[in-house]
Amino acid sequence: MEPRIITRPAARVVGILVVSTMEPNLCPTAWEQFVPRMPEVEISGECLGIARWDYPGLAEGQFAYMAGFVSSMQPPTGMEAWEIDSGDYAEVTVSNLDSIRPAIGELYEKWLPTSEYVSGSLPYLEVYPEEFPHPQTLKLCFSVTNR
Repeated sequence: MEPRIITRPAARVVGILVVSTMEPNLCPTAWEQFVPRMPEVEISGECLGIARWDYPGLAEGQFAYMAGFVSSMQPPTGMEAWEIDSGDYAEVTVSNLDSIRPAIGELYEKWLPTSEYVSGSLPYLEVYPEEFPHPQTLKLCFSVTNR
């Protein structure tokens, strides 16, 4: 699996947040809560799943995950807005939702250690296509910087 290196623009994302650990993974819960509320968001860009390890108040082993859309609106009650800085990402396309975890493992354990990059400080992104919530493929974006 050879990712392509891209520069993603800055974005403001409005959506539903969950705090999770890898086991159990609560990311699907964010989507279950967000999908019925999608009509409340003024969409101005991509549908994203975003994982952050720098969210305030996280305990050891936790991360914050947001299901949302790029939007400039103020978040409705029960939603949040996150500002994502522009930056370089390693991007791969995976065939379905079940491919996410194996792809993450392969990129972090095999590709990254042998590449000219190290993990960056920007959030991890899942970029969903227009046919969301029934994607045939999706893109995974991992923040990277040169060694």
